Amino acid sequence: MLEFLSELLVRSVFYCTGKTLLLIGSQGRWRGATLRSGKKIAFPAWSAYVGKAGGRRIVSVEGQAMFGAMFYVVLLIGFVARSSG
Repeated sequence: MLEFLSELLVRSVFYCTGKTLLLIGSQGRWRGATLRSGKKIAFPAWSAYVGKAGGRRIVSVEGQAMFGAMFYVVLLIGFVARSSG
């Protein structure tokens, strides 16, 4: 049970960070798919994280979580590089 909750917490942190960075970075031009979106968005097989719907770029939930995880990895690398010298 604790393992499930910790995994859920980490995924939601990565998702929320990725969604926030996506909206800030794209200045609202790209949209993130929500966790409870009513209509299905078809993402192309060659790009499972980014699709197009209604003339706007849509980033999948997994893509947003991956973007958030990459942010924390870069942040960690920056902290390690700064502390080492």
